[in-house]
Amino acid sequence: MNEISPADENALKKFTSDKLDVLNGMSVDPRITATDFRVAFRLIQHVNAETLACFPSQELLADEAVMKERTVRNSIARLKDAGWIKIRARSANGRGKSNFYAFLTQHVNAMLDRILLLREAREENRKQRLDDADHRHVDAGETLTTGMRLPPPTGMRMPPNTLTEHLQTYQVKREKHLPEESLNAYAVAKEGKVA
Repeated sequence: MNEISPADENALKKFTSDKLDVLNGMSVDPRITATDFRVAFRLIQHVNAETLACFPSQELLADEAVMKERTVRNSIARLKDAGWIKIRARSANGRGKSNFYAFLTQHVNAMLDRILLLREAREENRKQRLDDADHRHVDAGETLTTGMRLPPPTGMRMPPNTLTEHLQTYQVKREKHLPEESLNAYAVAKEGKVA
């Protein structure tokens, strides 16, 4: 049984980590389709850890990804155009041998940063929605006391059955359960008269 030296084990871990970083970056690149990603995943499985050589045939990639060779060719072209792979012909005339593929890592950091920016934007939107919800509750109280319907916060539409209508219905239900003297005091206060 062959023992792997610690240096070789660390190199293998770094190689695996680099492959995963490339795949992770590709997965959030909006230019890459799901089909392109499948082809890239199959392609990266053929990269040799020691030499970084990668030259599977398009026929083999098509078989592994369960798709047509034309689809593989189109995906490889899109991966190249997006800057994720570099292609070099292995034969002088470009026929008869598979191409040599090299994965490029120039976009990895930008795409991983994109993940963080999207996450921060989503968190900011969540906070904004919570703030807007808090303001709607305050606005609803002002609507009941002023009798005027306030416009919805910017970018939001009020549903047909508005919050104001709901609160007014709630207020009527609450009035039914109040004693007679409380109702009189409420009516006077509502009309703006001082008792």
